[in-house]
Amino acid sequence: MPGRTGVDVLGGAMSHGGRSVVVFSPRGGTGTTTLAIALATWLAGLRPGHNSVALLDFHLPFGNLAAMLGLAPAFTLGGADQHWTPADIGRVFTPTSLGCNVVASPNDPLVAESVTVLECASALAFASAHHDLMVVDIGSNLNEATLLALESATALVMVVNGDPQALPAAAAARATLGLLGIPVDDIVLVANRVGSVHQLDSGTIGRALGHRAIYEVPDSPDVALAVKKGRSLMRDWPDHPWSVAVGRIGELCLGNDVSGLPALPRDGRRSWLGRRTRRRGHQPIGPPTVAIGRP
Repeated sequence: MPGRTGVDVLGGAMSHGGRSVVVFSPRGGTGTTTLAIALATWLAGLRPGHNSVALLDFHLPFGNLAAMLGLAPAFTLGGADQHWTPADIGRVFTPTSLGCNVVASPNDPLVAESVTVLECASALAFASAHHDLMVVDIGSNLNEATLLALESATALVMVVNGDPQALPAAAAARATLGLLGIPVDDIVLVANRVGSVHQLDSGTIGRALGHRAIYEVPDSPDVALAVKKGRSLMRDWPDHPWSVAVGRIGELCLGNDVSGLPALPRDGRRSWLGRRTRRRGHQPIGPPTVAIGRP
């Protein structure tokens, strides 16, 4: 009897389980992991206390999601098993203070290199069966495992930045996804760190890629400070312009269907910023969408 493939393991799990948001970038260093964590935090905040969101690190072999969250998980992707039962939930998923459950990549790159597509498929299927939503960080790798995640995605977020040298890779990645049968016009294209010096603006990026619309995430030193302090800007400061922009991307991934869901609290824990912020107002920001006409 032939061995089971990753597609076999997934089977109908994705159709009967939760929705999957895949975060991808054609180039490393664009912030996919930071964005994936923030999206998972925002999604978990819609149903606090329900363990409704799983966050998976398919950024192999150098995924650092667990390190960024300060986790030391007992289980990683390398131990995935297609015969899991509900009794394994507590062993497989590492809970976080952000409200999402994590399946991390192995911290040893050599072990991570040996993770099979079958193990990745088992993790996806199990997470889908026990969560309403999944966020999968696949980084900038296109391999058998990440292609499986892409094919099962209900929303694909492609992260780019304004580095002119990165545009050819972004264009090639978009074309490749199209050849793989992924509807490229449905991709949520995100320009990260908008406003950085010597970077292209989002309009120029969108026109160069021939994409209908691009969604901006502003540059902010508070993001790097939060990472350094081991904090979550999304949780601690949900009305920060960066958090608001990420939340709107989350709405797009849900099809803008967030009616009836509670808003995140407006007053977070921000003493770690080292400055007074609770009473300081913010300039309102407009919608992140930048309409792009076809070239």
